[in-house]
Amino acid sequence: MKKLTKLEKFGLVAAIIIAGTYFYMGKIYDPQANALKKTVIKLNKIIGEINSIKEVSSVGSINRTIKKGKEELEKIKSELKNSTVKTGKESEITELLSMINRLVDQNHLVVKSIVPKGKVAGALFAWSSFDLDMEGSFYFFLEFLTALKKMPDSVKIQNMNIEKNGNIGDVLKINMTLMI
Repeated sequence: MKKLTKLEKFGLVAAIIIAGTYFYMGKIYDPQANALKKTVIKLNKIIGEINSIKEVSSVGSINRTIKKGKEELEKIKSELKNSTVKTGKESEITELLSMINRLVDQNHLVVKSIVPKGKVAGALFAWSSFDLDMEGSFYFFLEFLTALKKMPDSVKIQNMNIEKNGNIGDVLKINMTLMI
């Protein structure tokens, strides 16, 4: 074998270094660089998700919210304590009309007619509507309205018309739409 010249030795060393660098870059560095890029992308995605999550409320804040909600619930319960909930069944409507008729009798009023007008849609439920004609004194009518207001059931009065009943003393003709 022939002895290599200095230039050939440098060329051979340079070729080995270039080949080694190429091998290192292609087989070791590039796959690790790609893995690093993928890891950085995943990390940035996780950081973005964490930043989008709102800060967790403190225990004191949550306890105050719960306490306020409980107070509000107790207030609503006390308001609903004396009221009853009806579903609008015919038997319930008949029972309410019977209670109203007893109030009319107790307050010395006379029912001339009561005519059902059907259902009327309300904001939360449908009302059963009735045209009610009655006669009596103004004082007893006010007592009737006071008793009606104290009923635990929802009652609504609309289109009230009061007029004197001819020449019959202090007797009034009262017409109203009663909604129960």
